[in-house]
Amino acid sequence: MTVYHHRSAQIVSDRILYSWRNQNQWMNPFVSTNTQASASPNTFPSPDALFQDWGKKTKIALEFKPYTESKRGIMTGVGQAIAYLNKSHASILVCSSKVEDFDMGNYLKNTFKKLIYGKLPIALFTYDGAELENLKLVVDIDPALYEVEKISKIPFKGSGLPYFAFWRDLPVDGFYKLAKSAQDVKSSDDRSENVWDEFFFKYYAPEKSLKTLDDVNSNIFFEDMKTKMIPFSSRKRDLRSEIKEGNINLDKALKELKDYGWSKEVTDNNYRDYKKNHFNFMNHNNLWDENYNLTPLGNRFLERYEANISSPKKLVDEMAQILLVEGRHHNLIEEIREITLENNTDDILDNEEEYLKNIYGEMKKRGHVATNPNRKSSSSRKYLQSEKQLWGRMGLIKKTSSNRYFFQNEGYIFNISRIEKLVENFYKNYGDVNSKLIFDQRKLN
Repeated sequence: MTVYHHRSAQIVSDRILYSWRNQNQWMNPFVSTNTQASASPNTFPSPDALFQDWGKKTKIALEFKPYTESKRGIMTGVGQAIAYLNKSHASILVCSSKVEDFDMGNYLKNTFKKLIYGKLPIALFTYDGAELENLKLVVDIDPALYEVEKISKIPFKGSGLPYFAFWRDLPVDGFYKLAKSAQDVKSSDDRSENVWDEFFFKYYAPEKSLKTLDDVNSNIFFEDMKTKMIPFSSRKRDLRSEIKEGNINLDKALKELKDYGWSKEVTDNNYRDYKKNHFNFMNHNNLWDENYNLTPLGNRFLERYEANISSPKKLVDEMAQILLVEGRHHNLIEEIREITLENNTDDILDNEEEYLKNIYGEMKKRGHVATNPNRKSSSSRKYLQSEKQLWGRMGLIKKTSSNRYFFQNEGYIFNISRIEKLVENFYKNYGDVNSKLIFDQRKLN
């Protein structure tokens, strides 16, 4: 069985988070039973997992090292845990207790007690071997440091985004063209707006589409690479109906279309909302950095996409590979499968609404639903609605004969062989430029 770094890191971070939330174990003043998993930032350096606590107003970054890591690699991990404190209030290093027949656990324990405990808010966990057994807290954070960190200059900014990549309604070709826009805009001045304007007005809503209530194709293809998106289609239809009924004239309708679609004077419209959603997707998949410059992975995606431009299926596969690993949808899918197996009662598997309620409830219990206590929480009924659509487009989830994703008495059924092949291909095609630059290709018996 091939062990991928991203799955092992997820398993370990899940265990630690679950222990905080549900077992009152390994607690310290930086965390509580309300600590949540959060989206990891795409800024350098990027941790393997990020936790947040709205009540404590803290963020805790986690660095995981696989059991195959070298002694030098483990010591690099110590440096990474320290570096995370530039943007997090505390950090955690998790590594194997034995490295190259060396007692790394005891060595680090002594090092932490001598040089880190009481000085830096960093905890040390170790585990044994490939199966991640005997995960234990070796050195905790000195509780006294919480009072020091509370008055630090690091502001707490909670995230309502989940640990997996957040997606809303843009085809793969759209993200290619958003990446292309970032590549084509050379100036560093006001890059956020300039990159978005390049994409929005060149690809999503060309000038011709802004001046008429007729449907005009965008320059973005759906996954078949034949059909194009049509911007503002439903709004234009409604406005045409309003004109037909005599409720509004053309000039007024075009003004309303502008306000709804792309006016920069309006704070809540397509221009603003789509930017937030699509930028989050680019961020979480590590396609660009905090300055909207393409990462090495983003550049590789562009190169591979353009090389396969005549093969729609390969284009979908390129994004699917990245989504599953960098966007952590492989982790999410495995978690859904696990919950389904653990809760396979007739009442839960009888209908999709109950099934989703159960998944949402279990994910929330695990701390994997990033909820902002200052906002109204989203309904569990709509949970995973967009994700299912995305998985369907990418061929990651199966459909019933009636074209639904929910199979009665079974739940969601994923195309596991395809998913595993895509994950494997990610490391072949992007492994040297992924966010952690780690890949273990050893085969384990």
